[in-house]
Amino acid sequence: MAKKDLKKVYSYINNRNTTKSTIKSMKLNGIVESDSLIVADGLNNYFSNVFNKDNGDELPNFSVRTNTSLTPNLDNDINYTSIKNRLEQLDGNKSSGPNDDVSSYFLKHNANSLAIPLSILFKKSLL
Repeated sequence: MAKKDLKKVYSYINNRNTTKSTIKSMKLNGIVESDSLIVADGLNNYFSNVFNKDNGDELPNFSVRTNTSLTPNLDNDINYTSIKNRLEQLDGNKSSGPNDDVSSYFLKHNANSLAIPLSILFKKSLL
């Protein structure tokens, strides 16, 4: 049977190897909570306290390491059309990056909607 239907065999193997874990309950202030919203809020509070918060100080001065400067022509280099074209050229079959979880499929198929906000963000980040 296995030779006749390899798809079912691999599906079964992959299903058995998949780790399915969720946090069903959590002890908060000595009380075991199982409500998913309370658990999510508890995790959010914990992780928001673990990481450093921006105190609003200015960035430190960095020493100059090169004589080259970047002077982009923001209106010509970063605009709706160029961003849209770049998004449409993405390979929709590639997986997302390790830190962004935004698939190339999503970016490619929503290029018209995303091009304007992305061009604004890119321009503001270079000013």
